[in-house]
Amino acid sequence: MPIDNFQSNPGTLESIYDEKTSVGTEFVIGVVEGFYGRPWTPDQRRDLFVRMKSMNLRHYMYAPKDDYKHRAYWRDLYSVEEAEHLTLLIKTAKANDIVFVYALSPGLDIMFSSGKEIATLKRKLEQVKQFGCTAFALLFDDIEEDMCPADREIFQSFAQAQVSVTNEVYQHLEQPASFFFCPTEYCESRAVPSVKDSEYLNTVGSKLLPAIDVLWTGPKVVSKTISVESVKEVKQVLQRPPLIWDNIHANDYDQRRLFLGPYNGRSTDIIPHIRGVVTNPNCEYEANFIAFYTLSAWYKSYQQADHSRHTLISELSNSSASADVKLETENTDIELPDSAHGLYNPTRSLQAAVQIWFDDFYKPNSLLPKIVKKIMPPVEADPSSPDAPLDSGVIQVVTIDQSSKFVNTCMDITATTATNTLIQSAMTSDTAPGEVNALPCRPIINPVPMPLNSLASNEAIEAVIEPMQCDLNLGEKLQQKLSSYVVDMESRSLENMMQIDVPNDGVGGGLSNPKVSAGREDCSPMHTEPSIADSLNVRNIDAEMKTDDDDDSVLTDDKVLTDDKKLIFADLEILVDMFYLPFEHGGISANILEECHWLKNNANLINRTRKTRANNENSDTWKEKAKIYEEFYQRVVSLADKMYFIRNRVLYHELLPYIEDMRRTLSIVKTFINWLGCCKGYIDAFKSGEQEPWVFRGGLIAEFQHLLPLEGAHDLFAQRLPDQPRTIYTIRPYLPKDEEGVYQIALKTYVDGEDGTALFPNHPELPGDRVANAFLTLSSQYCFVVEESNSICGYALATLDAKKFYKKYEIAWLPEICAKYPPKPPSSEVDDGSTAEANKLISSFHNHDTYLPEMLYDKYPSLVHLAVLPEVDDCNLHKNMMACLASVLKANGSTGMYCEVAIGDTRMMEMFMRLGFQELTMLDVYPNGCIVMGRPI
Repeated sequence: MPIDNFQSNPGTLESIYDEKTSVGTEFVIGVVEGFYGRPWTPDQRRDLFVRMKSMNLRHYMYAPKDDYKHRAYWRDLYSVEEAEHLTLLIKTAKANDIVFVYALSPGLDIMFSSGKEIATLKRKLEQVKQFGCTAFALLFDDIEEDMCPADREIFQSFAQAQVSVTNEVYQHLEQPASFFFCPTEYCESRAVPSVKDSEYLNTVGSKLLPAIDVLWTGPKVVSKTISVESVKEVKQVLQRPPLIWDNIHANDYDQRRLFLGPYNGRSTDIIPHIRGVVTNPNCEYEANFIAFYTLSAWYKSYQQADHSRHTLISELSNSSASADVKLETENTDIELPDSAHGLYNPTRSLQAAVQIWFDDFYKPNSLLPKIVKKIMPPVEADPSSPDAPLDSGVIQVVTIDQSSKFVNTCMDITATTATNTLIQSAMTSDTAPGEVNALPCRPIINPVPMPLNSLASNEAIEAVIEPMQCDLNLGEKLQQKLSSYVVDMESRSLENMMQIDVPNDGVGGGLSNPKVSAGREDCSPMHTEPSIADSLNVRNIDAEMKTDDDDDSVLTDDKVLTDDKKLIFADLEILVDMFYLPFEHGGISANILEECHWLKNNANLINRTRKTRANNENSDTWKEKAKIYEEFYQRVVSLADKMYFIRNRVLYHELLPYIEDMRRTLSIVKTFINWLGCCKGYIDAFKSGEQEPWVFRGGLIAEFQHLLPLEGAHDLFAQRLPDQPRTIYTIRPYLPKDEEGVYQIALKTYVDGEDGTALFPNHPELPGDRVANAFLTLSSQYCFVVEESNSICGYALATLDAKKFYKKYEIAWLPEICAKYPPKPPSSEVDDGSTAEANKLISSFHNHDTYLPEMLYDKYPSLVHLAVLPEVDDCNLHKNMMACLASVLKANGSTGMYCEVAIGDTRMMEMFMRLGFQELTMLDVYPNGCIVMGRPI
């Protein structure tokens, strides 16, 4: 663009940067703790303030949705002890030059026309003001737009009621410098009928006092992009620049996703038209370093460019120098903001953030308290509830001292975030598929909460905590009391952590590759209400989260860690790439996903090669792509293993459930690369950003699961998180050379899973012939073995169609096995050393009676059999084996599986129950000495 156009064209440098971003106040840039789920602890918040100061993020808004005194029980005053902790937080924020914004959400049940209600609201905020807070917010998001009859008599509209109360409270608090208002229509998709024509938004714009800032999430609740045009439109309607509440890194709506990508999709060109940005990040506190760093880099790039441009414009305004400058630069390319990012480079900022974040993995972290958590069964709720998530199988998480998902976050809470708790708890469960499928798509109800206080004794926790009264001298009294133990947070500043220098060139996605995207459709409330992935549902179970002391068994000093146990930058690269952004997978992961689809669609190439043994070009291509996937999988396995040895146990507990979930899914995909399935049209919907991200629940993990034909068997992916680094077991198709290993497994697991060698001294191969040989001979394409260090330690055998299998069994297999084992005469006549058990098995060949009633076959046509050596200690291996069998059988048309378990073999019965099998009691007849169990797929 020629230099002389700078001063004449609308929207060029001068016209943009002369415009004010707000009404005589500083730009708001910072963090809002506004997600659903377990809030952060006071210690984490204090650590956050130190990080924010080092990153020049200046505002923190306290708005945890599931802090019950913030939302559900907003009327309740804080107790003395709660007040101490909240006052300490406010003081710590001030010590780090952070503006602490206290938010309250009264919209669920407030009566706007009640003087008593308004007085209660004022009293609550006045109490917090006494703690030293000078900035406030009232939030009316995620509520029904209905008023009670009394309110309708006083107010003409819902917006007028909210605005009236907000204005009154603002004036009562003596018009604080920072006061935020969150409307019920907080994004373009919720404006009725549109932003421009919304009666609600126009009322807010015209009636709300000008100094009150209005929060806005963009085009969507979670917006892929926020354009200059969109913020200009809402700015005009609201009659003030919007304050962006940004959910780009929020993950509370999907418990299987984590967002480690850079702040993206918002050009710095929007900055002159907005009041500021507060990011609502991941529930997992330690996982948010990149989100905070790149937001800071985004704003700093604007500040640097703004200073340079003002200098340039100032020079150009000097008429005597203008002509010379023009002549010198008219043939020079001036770097101007691009439409996507302005002068901010998300890829470079991400690389810088990961390099700094890397050091955190080996810093001991004491912010993770010890908890004992209980998993409550899902509870159905009234679907009309305004505050209800829209997923099925929601899990309720409580500590031993409460029975509610609500917590009091003004106390030091003995728990980590809800997301980590939910996922890890789900992985400890063993859930039958029938339970998952039977759950209706209903939200959970909000139970009656009980306060938590880990700093008090158990007696104090159980006691009733009395609310404190509004004492005009309370703030001063608390300050005196707190001064004895307030830590000087300045001494904890991250001196060497932050020096943000953002390059001005290039754009990108991920750390090394371009990014691609993926999705589906649903709906959810604002700051993204919590929901469990559809595949996760748990029964009651107790699980203990370990602290640093508990984890010492897997930790060693960094100096003695071998290289294969130390993280490297490439490990974090793949971690960030797998858990990138709501509408984008990292470039590496996206490419791998595309390769998997290609492998599925072209599996016939490798099959044809196997039949003809021709090593043609197409088969080589298929093998090359399969090798690429194998390398990617091994990188994820290596990452998961190294995580067990990091010193930062908070990062360990927060990240490992996601990494293990990904590893398990990739393992099953790896085993069944020839049977992958795909869903056409999904990528385009995901990439567009036209849907909210909860439409694409599960992220990259779900994308890989979509490749498997296991729509009705998601419970097999809900597995226990291992406590120690795992032994790597490989599940692969059976080969003829594996027969001896399979026979050894059959022998060593014959007696209710234990060694049966002593029972067959003369016929050690007899158990293998009895339980495995027919599968290996007649149905080898549905047989798999489990390997550990090239040694077979288990097998999974199946036949697709039991009726056809038994026909071949009787015609071809049974005569041969009977010839191999002639019937035994009475023991008194011949004694060849055979045991009674061996004779019993031999007799069963000669007296075979096929068991396959039509009622069983119609619903469960596939017969399966599993066995693993007793010394194998992997709580998830059986589920992985069954997922492999289910994938193959389902892809070939099966609707269900059944197995036969010996009466009294409680070990096998319990194992199959954990795999979703149920005893079939509706059959007319049953096999002698066996119980029949089945499950649909």
